[in-house]
Amino acid sequence: MYRAGIVGLGVGKRHAGAYTGSNATELVAIADLDAALLDEVGRDFDVPHRYTSLEAMLEHETLDIVSVATPCQFHAPMVIAAAEARPKAIICEKPMAPDMGGVEAMIAACDEHGVKLVISHMRRQLPQFAHARRLIAEGAIGRPLACTVSAQEGGLLNQGSHVVDLVRFMLGDPAVEWAVGQVQRETDRYERRLPVEDLCGGVIAFEGGTRLVLDVDIGANPRIGNWGFVLAGDEGVLRVRAHQADGREAFDLHLTSCAHGEMDLASTKFPVVDPWPAQVDKLATWLDGGPEHVQSIARTKPSHEALMAIYESARTRSRVTLPLSTRRSPLEAMIEDGQLTVRYPGAYDIRHAGVYPPLEV
Repeated sequence: MYRAGIVGLGVGKRHAGAYTGSNATELVAIADLDAALLDEVGRDFDVPHRYTSLEAMLEHETLDIVSVATPCQFHAPMVIAAAEARPKAIICEKPMAPDMGGVEAMIAACDEHGVKLVISHMRRQLPQFAHARRLIAEGAIGRPLACTVSAQEGGLLNQGSHVVDLVRFMLGDPAVEWAVGQVQRETDRYERRLPVEDLCGGVIAFEGGTRLVLDVDIGANPRIGNWGFVLAGDEGVLRVRAHQADGREAFDLHLTSCAHGEMDLASTKFPVVDPWPAQVDKLATWLDGGPEHVQSIARTKPSHEALMAIYESARTRSRVTLPLSTRRSPLEAMIEDGQLTVRYPGAYDIRHAGVYPPLEV
């Protein structure tokens, strides 16, 4: 049994359920500043050791796996601190960090201390996306040419991180070659106390020639819906439709193919998989000497770098070629430099009621 600990008990509740539900892990410690939340999660999941800081948890516990499930701006320092305690692995929530400097620092710390790093893009565990990946790899749509997706609300780093990573996963995790993008921030908008744009759009070019057209917060395309993916190739089209079924996220596939004809694959035709424990089970398999986790940092880092490239393109008003040389947050740089002027003052956070100024790490 791998001993697990969690810092951050908002989305960290999902990690708690995954660890307690897995046959390969036991949840032995949790940490959060909110004493009431600490008691609630500790009671619900029968966690013996509870701490009000990551430092205290790392000092008193010997952990094999650490989940960092705090807001994005705390990921890099907390992953680095956790890596120095030398667990076998860390699961870090997405988005990885507000900037590439933080991502690179996380990777360097984990490499130095021999820690496996997994990013919680857990929808890679869903069978619909794995099936879409196989169909594309087998040539069901021929050579992939273009993809489009809209994310209705939540910001590029939050919602965009999901959809860009899922596109890369379905396409076989291609490298990112370049990106162009534009952002608008006329309100003093935050997402979990991190500055976020009002809306954003961009084009991402992958190795092999496929291009992704992405928009976030503009309003979902009514013909494909929120989180609706359309992947077009020279011999077919694959559509992925998102919806809710029995309180769960569900994804239907529809294939129009020269080779396969018309094919409808509703979500009900796939096994029901909870992606949260699935990502934990796959990590335990990796730690046992099995295949590399499909959410490893090596596989998911390019997704984050593509988001940063969209911001950098908006900042420099140019096409940005990867690898990205800018280590600070291009969005925050645009705000600080006056490139994104707030026309409608009044700070607000789309995740929390009330007014939240920037929170220092």
